[in-house]
Amino acid sequence: MPRRATPLDPDDGPQARFALALRRLRDRAGFDAKTIAVIGAENHIPKSTLYAAMRGNTLANNIADQSNIALVNTAKVAEDALVTA
Repeated sequence: MPRRATPLDPDDGPQARFALALRRLRDRAGFDAKTIAVIGAENHIPKSTLYAAMRGNTLANNIADQSNIALVNTAKVAEDALVTA
């Protein structure tokens, strides 16, 4: 059984809001969505980094810029796919 998601408050800052947005996209995508492992592999981001972003944790400094760009791009692609579906 998967772990429950860490409760987040949007008032905790931009990382929490971003994590909540990622969770909403994942939930809207449903069972047909790509897995975190696949998204990470396609964007050259460790899946642990993606999971950390979904928990609202701070990203490591040495990959934060690349990860943030890829996460935003991934979120945008996922949102576009949901809109066209």
